[in-house]
Amino acid sequence: MLRRARQDGEVRVAYTLEQCWHRVPGGTAVAALRVAEAMSAQRDVRLIGVAGRHRRLPPDPWTPPIPVERLPWPAPWLYETWLRLGWPAVEAATGPVDVTHATTLVPCPTRARLVVTLHDLAWVHHPGHFTRHGVSVFERSLASVKRRADVVLCSSRATMDDCLVAGLAADRLRLVPLGVATDRASHLDVARVRRRYGLPAEYLLFVVTVEPRKNLRRLVAARSRVPDAPPLIVVG
Repeated sequence: MLRRARQDGEVRVAYTLEQCWHRVPGGTAVAALRVAEAMSAQRDVRLIGVAGRHRRLPPDPWTPPIPVERLPWPAPWLYETWLRLGWPAVEAATGPVDVTHATTLVPCPTRARLVVTLHDLAWVHHPGHFTRHGVSVFERSLASVKRRADVVLCSSRATMDDCLVAGLAADRLRLVPLGVATDRASHLDVARVRRRYGLPAEYLLFVVTVEPRKNLRRLVAARSRVPDAPPLIVVG
């Protein structure tokens, strides 16, 4: 798509980052920020962040690594105007772009080719884990993605399968698994964290946002059936 969009010089890409200001930015923000870092290092791509109006930048580690242009309202009002009115287009903040990349399920209005990243369609399987309004937003967003997206990036095979069942054409879907960033801890760091949290030599680690659809209850029940199971540590 970038090759087709290219004219003279660099490709201008509008890149949504509103989730960095959410109360819990979560994994979608982590993924969007890491991709932004990688894309902005490309010499022939100019990545332009897009978000609603906020008084200040989000705190570390959610601070975008690229300049962010602002639209008139923050979420949830921004999402509602995007879905209900098809306005404002990202170009109102960025100027003309070749490609727009919506990094969450809510697709932004744009006059450019639209790429959307979908991490999951969890509400389809477990609507009771979300509010009624949340499910409504997700359903309207998916319908808009089906109408408007040129390419949909799926971070797992399960998500791609769900997209196919939902009616998205296979030729519009791309499987793009999430990457892994690692930092090796020193022996001193390990000892410090063990002391701070009173961690034993062995434990089970659960790294996740604590919400019903993550099924922490089932994990606790499973652990209770294992004799001499190590303690369960929950972080996230």
